[in-house]
Amino acid sequence: MRWLVFAPVALLAIFSSGVQAQSNAGINAVYYSVTDIPPTQSDYAYQQCGSEIENNINRSFDGEPVDGCPVDMFMAHYTGFITLPEHNTIRFWIAADDGGTMKIGTYEWGDWTDKGCSASETEPLTLDAGVPLPLDGCFYENGGGTCFMLAWQIDNGDWEIVPDEAFTTNAPVLSPTTTSTSTTSTTSTTSTSTTSTSTTLPATTTSTTSTTIAKTTTTAIPTTTTTTTEPPEPTTTTTPPTTTTETSSSTTSVANTTTTTTTVVEETTTTQKPTATTTPTATTTTVVMQSSTTTSLPPAPVTTPITAFVSVEQVATAVSTILEQNLTETEFSEAIGNVLANDLSTEQFAAVLKTIFDAPISDEKFDAVISAVLDEPISDEQFAELVSVLESDSITAEQVANAVDAIIENDVTQEQATELATSAKVLESIDGEQAAEIFDAINIADVSTQEGLAIVAAVQDAPTEVKEAFEEQINVFDGVVDTYVPLGSSVPVSSRRVLIAVTAAMSAMPLPTRKVN
Repeated sequence: MRWLVFAPVALLAIFSSGVQAQSNAGINAVYYSVTDIPPTQSDYAYQQCGSEIENNINRSFDGEPVDGCPVDMFMAHYTGFITLPEHNTIRFWIAADDGGTMKIGTYEWGDWTDKGCSASETEPLTLDAGVPLPLDGCFYENGGGTCFMLAWQIDNGDWEIVPDEAFTTNAPVLSPTTTSTSTTSTTSTTSTSTTSTSTTLPATTTSTTSTTIAKTTTTAIPTTTTTTTEPPEPTTTTTPPTTTTETSSSTTSVANTTTTTTTVVEETTTTQKPTATTTPTATTTTVVMQSSTTTSLPPAPVTTPITAFVSVEQVATAVSTILEQNLTETEFSEAIGNVLANDLSTEQFAAVLKTIFDAPISDEKFDAVISAVLDEPISDEQFAELVSVLESDSITAEQVANAVDAIIENDVTQEQATELATSAKVLESIDGEQAAEIFDAINIADVSTQEGLAIVAAVQDAPTEVKEAFEEQINVFDGVVDTYVPLGSSVPVSSRRVLIAVTAAMSAMPLPTRKVN
């Protein structure tokens, strides 16, 4: 999966305050109510319904839905970091009901289709150990049972659910001691879990679902026998056995694109006592292990929701990240709209626009930006920044005219019209009808002397049709714009006023009389 705006590394760069924060245990989980199956992997396509920090990725949502979210038709996006123990090779699997995908570092796999709680394995990998690797996972629930689990197999050892201590919500500050402790802890857990020949995966923090995975000489599968086991201690992570398991004689051939594997399907019903963090229930989950394959998923942009910016640099970085993606106009509009929906300062708002328009963009994306800007209330200061950016060399006259149309349709205010009327680039780019709409919105009596001078400076070099609209809509003899030189004249309004006054005074004077002898 390709998360559209912020991979965890980008998030860390955007939201850090300049000093490396201490690591927080767990993994970020954001939930969405979805309307499509399979849903679009996007943080902007659907309404967010909840969020929380999960201690690991091993959960069944049956009977315990996320607060604020539906029990079906929802999607979860997991982001954070995972630190791996020392290894020669490592493999992962994810089990998901329905669709689930995972990306660790640059390696990506999964199955984004409706299915039961079946698992997808990776090939043997060699990844960096002892350092935090970005993790990005997603799953959706259509109906019926639910599960989302992540397990690893280190150096062909036992499979085990990835333990809590491997996850952090941000990149931890690492030291030799920290790395050594993490490795020792993981090794100890693995050693403990291999002493049992028939063990169960740990209950999740939010459910009492227990999953037993039996493994044959070719691949691991669920069984048809029924057993009752005591739960493991809350701090113990147990794993599927690696020994060959005797099962019923029923076999099934599983084919994929690379191999055909004979598997045995077993069902295990496990009754567990509740742990300190679970609610007493008894449920059954079936996990089907498939042979080692990697599923290539089509690009499905997803972005991490932006909730706050604390500096101009951070918002500029966020927008730059969006621009670097190969997005459709719809995805681009959603992403920029999400940024602008934040409570931005005038400086941050200006940084958004200047970053976007630093280079030419298509008319479609330009219109999407203007629409996103006008969809949110903006201050007069922010509108002034918008007009300033419209004067950039990267923006064409046609794009400026399109922006003015959108502003007029959005009910241009006196302040906005005055700002537009002081921009030479705007007045050079629009036609007479647009100019008439702008000048009609201006009450010249409310315009300051400074604004009047700026309007005259912009209008004086504008096209004739713009000047005509100006003279029709504005009383140029009001005094505020009396430096303006009207069409067909070579003197400003102020000089004409003086000439008119002198002429009127002279016409009022009595004519001299001649004495008649």
